[in-house]
Amino acid sequence: MTPENLSRRKLLMGGFGSSPLSPAAKAEIVSLIVNVFPAHLQSVAQKIAELPGAEVHGEDPKGKLIVVLEAATQG
Repeated sequence: MTPENLSRRKLLMGGFGSSPLSPAAKAEIVSLIVNVFPAHLQSVAQKIAELPGAEVHGEDPKGKLIVVLEAATQG
């Protein structure tokens, strides 16, 4: 597939290769900002990082965590 044929929809639906991705290869990804009391920032970040499919990508000392969750399906 050439860049001219690649649309945002095709990219998001996994249609960027020679064939679409199989359902098993797809994933649900969510990003969120978590607000916590600054005194609890490190402990909450550690607990989130222990969750399967969760990653803490950034933190602000004022009590904000940037989190990405990835799962095979919604729900």
